Amino acid sequence: MPSVEFSVVSVTESTALSDGTEEDGLLLSPLSVEKIAEVLRTIDLYVARWPIEVFVRVFETGCHVKEIQSQTRVWLIRVDVLSRDRLADHVRGHF
Repeated sequence: MPSVEFSVVSVTESTALSDGTEEDGLLLSPLSVEKIAEVLRTIDLYVARWPIEVFVRVFETGCHVKEIQSQTRVWLIRVDVLSRDRLADHVRGHF
């Protein structure tokens, strides 16, 4: 198996969550993080990606995409049109 190089950025939430706990984690990135600007850019990329992850999760679960993937293209288009407003309302509620 080929080797893979990546950088690790350790992050800790600067303010406590509503329940008094703090979140921390490790971000893995193929980008170089040798300078503070590169570390901040990596964090910004993860922050920007999070709403996309929420959108995909809501779309797949709320619209039952995985359950209907075997249906015809026409059916999927119909589901997309019918679900668009419901999905948009749900995603807006997370931000």
